[in-house]
Amino acid sequence: MSSRPVRIACTALLALLMAACGTSSQVTQRHASVPGQQFSYTIENPGGMSAENLAALRAELDRQLRAAGALAATPQGAQRVTVTIREYRMRHGAARALAGIMAGKDTIRSTVTVKDAAG
Repeated sequence: MSSRPVRIACTALLALLMAACGTSSQVTQRHASVPGQQFSYTIENPGGMSAENLAALRAELDRQLRAAGALAATPQGAQRVTVTIREYRMRHGAARALAGIMAGKDTIRSTVTVKDAAG
């Protein structure tokens, strides 16, 4: 049996699986930061993100803000950022593996609001 039909079938399957993946973003108004600007943030979670995933999100936000030199040591004088997790749905890894695209899609909907230190 030739391996070409197997490769074609695998390529078609991979294309089908990738078609179920997607990321979208909608920006109402971009924030124009200036060099040296410091940020503090809070996360509101009405969407029900798990404690484990919230901790991972906080760790990644801290890491990226520190790397950019933009994480404020204290909230005083810093721009305030509020991240609101409005909707959260993450499929279990087993569901993804067993059902593939038929298991539905992962969803994270959030709103990020940036306010200056005074407001």
